[in-house]
Amino acid sequence: MASVQDNEETSDSARAEVESQYEGPRMKKLRQVFDAALTACLNGCSYDRLALSFPRISRDNPESLRSAREQLVAFIRESIKEEFDDINADRNVALHLNEIDRIIAAAHRKLKQEYEEGQQQPTTRSRAVGSQAHAHCLHFRVTADQAVRAHAVEAKRGEVERLRAQLNQMHTANDAIQTDIAQCQAETGKVQSEIESLITNLLPPRNLLDALHQEAGVTHLPMGVA
Repeated sequence: MASVQDNEETSDSARAEVESQYEGPRMKKLRQVFDAALTACLNGCSYDRLALSFPRISRDNPESLRSAREQLVAFIRESIKEEFDDINADRNVALHLNEIDRIIAAAHRKLKQEYEEGQQQPTTRSRAVGSQAHAHCLHFRVTADQAVRAHAVEAKRGEVERLRAQLNQMHTANDAIQTDIAQCQAETGKVQSEIESLITNLLPPRNLLDALHQEAGVTHLPMGVA
């Protein structure tokens, strides 16, 4: 009995090891994304940028600098790839992703079977069930870009709400500023009226000035009359 159990455990371990070495669709996609990201990152270490950091070497011996740059990029690429492979091996990433592939494939086959069986049934209810199954099947045909955009919907909604709140705050602040401006204009008009009133009260009346001029023997003549 113990021997049978040991054989089963050995078989399961060997199967897990084989499955961990096999790369399914999602593991292949992960590796493609990793390679693309690594290439984009290393492209930033171009020869032109390196030449700006070492102007004398680029001027006197550009081939040496170019060779050093190629060796450096190759070393960094291999080091990062080794680290990536070590992480995948330590955490059994391929095994887990392959399990997800199997679960999704099984669900897809089941829903497709329900859809086909529903189409074969003559009743309206069965056809409706089949149509629902077909709709669920379409759910698993969502592309990676669509899934990423869908995942970002909630974050974008939160950002929209935050911007809307800031916009409302700006409207409230603008209304308060408009109210302050109207109050300042009213106070300015009041002060101007008071200043004009004070000037009028300080200056003597016009008829008093004319009387003083007449007493002094000064008469007002039109312009140009001697």
